[in-house]
Amino acid sequence: MKQNEKGISKKFVQVLVDKHELDTDPWPQGGELLYRNGEPIGRTTSAAYGFTLGCQVCSFE
Repeated sequence: MKQNEKGISKKFVQVLVDKHELDTDPWPQGGELLYRNGEPIGRTTSAAYGFTLGCQVCSFE
């Protein structure tokens, strides 16, 4: 009920990093900033390689 009255305060998003060279690019570990139009909009909470997807999967808060 409180959330309906106050609204959402946080959003969680997952991002697929498809332009990532696995052998030479640094792997996300957590804490990295997510930028949109040059402005920081979130921070990585977790990241892992998605073998089924064939790319990095990062969760942001």
